[in-house]
Amino acid sequence: VTTVGGGRIVDTRPRRHRRDQPATLAALARLLEGSPDDTLLTVLQRIEPAPLSRLRERAELDDAATSAAVRRQIEAGGIVALETGAGAAPGPATTLCTAAGFEALSGRALAAVREFVAAHPLRPGVPREELRSRLGLPARAFAGLEARLTGEAGPLTSHEGSLDLAGREVALGPDQEREAEALVARLRAAGSRPESAPVDAELAQYLESRGRIVRLAEGVYLEGETHAAMVASVRAAIGERGRITLAEVRDLFGSSRKIAQAFVEDLDRRQVTRRVGDARVLRRG
Repeated sequence: VTTVGGGRIVDTRPRRHRRDQPATLAALARLLEGSPDDTLLTVLQRIEPAPLSRLRERAELDDAATSAAVRRQIEAGGIVALETGAGAAPGPATTLCTAAGFEALSGRALAAVREFVAAHPLRPGVPREELRSRLGLPARAFAGLEARLTGEAGPLTSHEGSLDLAGREVALGPDQEREAEALVARLRAAGSRPESAPVDAELAQYLESRGRIVRLAEGVYLEGETHAAMVASVRAAIGERGRITLAEVRDLFGSSRKIAQAFVEDLDRRQVTRRVGDARVLRRG
């Protein structure tokens, strides 16, 4: 942009900065005298991660110049396109980072995972959606970042919706092991008639992830083998009768209505059964 007096505006939306800073002056010089590649890299450093459409708008270059410069920089390694695969052309919504920005973003992701597992050592990593939210990335961009961080020799691993540090093993300490065995033994003894009792949430989640206990409702759990046997019994009963009611489930196991209700709802969630009127039938397939 050229002013009436002949001056040139090289950045129409600058960030606040101190005067006469060498880094700022160098960036302005690249905007004034640099190539389209220099301009894009300079602008992207300020707004990354950002979609290609926003980069094009902020760089004030035409579509052809922007697309060509982005392709050159992706091939040269100066820009990382999070969503695209090898050889794929970035689209307007493709999230872009400079190489340094990608390293910083990866570092933030790793730091967030380390922080989470330090606070929750018994969990199998940070939930994928929680990490995506913390990084502020669109779903496709986050998937691209995840693919890079969990690839061969990557610093993270992915398992059942969570991201964890590669090589980290979740293990109970001696006191936790004793507490876990006591809980499992208590639930095994209770059979199909467990009582609601306070349970350490982290320990319960750990045991549930290993199939040793099954959560039916808040504070209500079944021992894993007991739950499997109850599921088999319901399958057999429905196989004989064609359907089963809540009252019949309660009588089958001699449990309370509350436990029977929680159990049949658990079967529905697991897609073992589905509700038809006042009864449950087996799901096909």
